[in-house]
Amino acid sequence: MLAVVFLTGLKDASAQWHLQRVPTNQELRDIYFADSLYGWVAGPGGIFHTTDGGESWTLQDSTPANYLAGIDANNCWGLYGLSLVHTTDGGNVWSKSSINFDSISRTREIIFVDSLTGWITSTTNIGYNNWILRTTDGGSSWLPTRLPPYALFCSFVNSKAGWVGGDY
Repeated sequence: MLAVVFLTGLKDASAQWHLQRVPTNQELRDIYFADSLYGWVAGPGGIFHTTDGGESWTLQDSTPANYLAGIDANNCWGLYGLSLVHTTDGGNVWSKSSINFDSISRTREIIFVDSLTGWITSTTNIGYNNWILRTTDGGSSWLPTRLPPYALFCSFVNSKAGWVGGDY
């Protein structure tokens, strides 16, 4: 079993880290928590969910995921290569889709600011051409925009304001 470590007691100087086990022997690559109780962790072994702050974890979907994004305790997206999974009901049902954009060889990060608007950063097979893909329909379709070379990650505060950064 792999473990997730959580920090508690953030309001005082005696904050403590607590080891909490996730039922997998596979690597964990990303984590998203909607609040102090509801969260997901993901990796090649699938997407695991907790409703008790990480005390217990359940495998919700066996689809591998390298990156997670969420907006609340019901909405979470998992990204693996050009495959995307999404739940709108806390993980009871996960819908699967693919990103169809030939120039992409590797996705790098996913972020959503609401249930409809999100971005994925990516790289191409040729040179150092990077793209950011934007959705305004919850991930059903993605529109590409070329990024400067080496731009690999992003942060958005709303649907109109964000930053992209990377190496060099």
